[in-house]
Amino acid sequence: MNPLLVFSGLIVLVAVGFYQVNQYQMKSFQIDYSNVPGKVVVVTGANSGLGYETSKEILRHGGRVIMACRDLKRGNAAKDNILAEIASHDHKGSFARNMQVLPLDLSSFASIRKFVTLLKEEAQISKIDVLVNNAGIMALPERTLTEDGLEAQIGTNHFGHFLLTMLVWPMLADDARIVNHSSAAHLFHEVQFPFVDPLSKEEYDAWVAYGNSKMANLLFTNALQAKINALPAGAPHKNVRVLAVHPGYSATNLQAGKIPLADVANNLFAMSAADGALSQTFAAVDPRAAATPLKKYIGPYFLSFGVPTAQTPLTTLRKKPEAEEVLWKLSVELTGVDLPFGQQ
Repeated sequence: MNPLLVFSGLIVLVAVGFYQVNQYQMKSFQIDYSNVPGKVVVVTGANSGLGYETSKEILRHGGRVIMACRDLKRGNAAKDNILAEIASHDHKGSFARNMQVLPLDLSSFASIRKFVTLLKEEAQISKIDVLVNNAGIMALPERTLTEDGLEAQIGTNHFGHFLLTMLVWPMLADDARIVNHSSAAHLFHEVQFPFVDPLSKEEYDAWVAYGNSKMANLLFTNALQAKINALPAGAPHKNVRVLAVHPGYSATNLQAGKIPLADVANNLFAMSAADGALSQTFAAVDPRAAATPLKKYIGPYFLSFGVPTAQTPLTTLRKKPEAEEVLWKLSVELTGVDLPFGQQ
């Protein structure tokens, strides 16, 4: 018998078995939505992909969802699609009034500030229970600047969400959750990030810049949670929980034009957007997610796919705690905002 054929057959059997185990786990995994009814949840980048799926499931289970979208037309079309998809679950006829689309361009500090004003004045939101910082851009082929002169990937993926989080901080419930969308692609970050060239001014590589932005999401999560943990007992927002998530390899429009044969790869290897959204939806609403240890993030068990579980980010910077404070100070400098206890 040909040894190569035997080896190939074993590889196929292992792959099939691996796939079957994963499929069983995905089907059996259940998110606990018991705390969702009546909660106000803001989801950035909610008109497609993972943000769309998270918004749909939270609405389905009784939450009020604010879809923060760069393009209002696409946002409203997504809202209509969500309402149509889950119409059979709308027994009280409340879904339409519990979902609202507001404009938000995270590459514009002015747009972010306007969004917060609209939250208060147009949507009449006085309290936010969950903030899902989901929106992002990936691997722009050329160095592009935001409206405020920052490299676009870190400007949108980190600094935009940093500003948004700081501005809505007074609106957060005392036991609110903040979910920051990172990625295993944080591994692509520049080794000296954020100490050297955090805005990719000296040298630009599309994937390194993306990795920097995803590393920034992790550092921001760790720094913010550490500051909250340091608050005295009984202080406002002492029970706010900040969690980072990694979606795994999920079939979304984020890969279009970035990965060779993206459509083929998505069809063959990627999780669906619904499965890819499990990590951030779990982090946003499931009581079990609150037990995630500091400096771990929630992502698929098998890295690229699988059920959500707490994992240690695979990065050398986890041993450099000063990186968190360096990035925090830079974020405050560039956005002009900080927490009331940011200097403590």
